[in-house]
Amino acid sequence: NGSSHLRYRGLGDSALTWLELSVALKPTAPDGLVAYNGRRADGSGDFMALYLREGYVEFAYDLGTGATTAISRRRVQMGEWHQIKVSRTGRLAVLIVDDQPMVEALSPGAFTQLSLPLNMYLGGVPNWSSVSPQVAVRSAFVGCIQKVAVNGHQMPVLAEALGGANVDNCPHPCVARPCGEDGECIP
Repeated sequence: NGSSHLRYRGLGDSALTWLELSVALKPTAPDGLVAYNGRRADGSGDFMALYLREGYVEFAYDLGTGATTAISRRRVQMGEWHQIKVSRTGRLAVLIVDDQPMVEALSPGAFTQLSLPLNMYLGGVPNWSSVSPQVAVRSAFVGCIQKVAVNGHQMPVLAEALGGANVDNCPHPCVARPCGEDGECIP
């Protein structure tokens, strides 16, 4: 609803040289922060951010020598499900949105490591002053986030959260658990 967020353990050393982030989402507003992880509480230093701006998907990151951003070639449709994949190895990041052509971004400078010791946030943040000024949006994501995977590890969105605010289930066939307690629902 635009005031929601979930907090997770930070990516830490798992994102130093390589990061792969996959998200399935259904936005209902063209602007909003999907995921954020930073190095310092004042928003300075290394960070990675995935967000929507004017309907475009953007992945921004800073390895300590200046921020760079990969921007999808086309806007995503509001109210529809989209698959987003970000892969970063060293200075190079690749953004893939649905069946759009991939977009590459190359971080300036010689640094190749991404240091993210703080908590990671999904959907928004509790305090915008902790977000890098290089992130082009200052609003929370509005819509549904269904699946999140980090470095190949599927994150149970609610089960692995350390905390959050104003989060609820989106209307979805799997919410009613039609596959049972031990089943895996794949709509």
